[in-house]
Amino acid sequence: MDQEWEGPVPSELSGAAARAVQAAARPAVWVECRCGHEWQSRARDRMTIKCPECGTGQRVPHRTHDNTGAVPEGHRPAPRPRAARGRPAPVWEPREDPEDEWEPEPREAPVRPFLPPSAPGGLAAILAAFQNRSRPAPAPAAPAAPRPARPAVPNRPARVPAAPAGAAVQPIDPQQLPAKELKRRDDVCQMARSLSAPVMVWYNQPPGLCEAMDTTQPRDRQRCPATATHAVQFERDVTVTHAFTCPAHTRPLAATADHSPYITATIRSVR
Repeated sequence: MDQEWEGPVPSELSGAAARAVQAAARPAVWVECRCGHEWQSRARDRMTIKCPECGTGQRVPHRTHDNTGAVPEGHRPAPRPRAARGRPAPVWEPREDPEDEWEPEPREAPVRPFLPPSAPGGLAAILAAFQNRSRPAPAPAAPAAPRPARPAVPNRPARVPAAPAGAAVQPIDPQQLPAKELKRRDDVCQMARSLSAPVMVWYNQPPGLCEAMDTTQPRDRQRCPATATHAVQFERDVTVTHAFTCPAHTRPLAATADHSPYITATIRSVR
């Protein structure tokens, strides 16, 4: 039946072109909707299409010589669309007799009992109660804001007590110092010796005196008797330590870290 109605398809056409040729060669078939509308369509047999009037899906019938003519037998034209029928808006007309008009009855004011001001619970008590209620309640006192704590200065060295004037410089036993001070001396001496510079740090210098050791001086002059006023802070990876020095040895000791890319030195004041 496809060959009878659509005809042979040229061999050079395929895919969408072949389907378009078949659809164009297919004769128009009359389709009737349930709403009474009839129209012609070139859709494939038994294909579901929508009615152009009501949108209801309808199946395309099998093509026969009776339903593919110009006007098949029993063809009914599409029904004319009905005009929208609406109820007319009501029109208000005044009444002829004015006596029939409804008028609202006047409302009587409520009768209030008279209370003398001197009577207990009278007007004075009512006004006093109203004034007390209209006054806003006192707001609770806001709690005092806590005083912000003073921020701590990171990596600030502790202040070193100064040595008495005129005291002779005598080495001390580092094992008698606190554990925190002993660890500081171990770290700073190890870091200063790793720089291989002429200025290093004494391990057994008394607290409060300059800890710089100048190896360029004679042996009896390498220990500095001056009071420590500055701190040279050394940093290597996560290790941070410092050495206490006098103003004359502060910059020479800090300059020893310039030759190492892994150690940095910072000068701080301990006053």
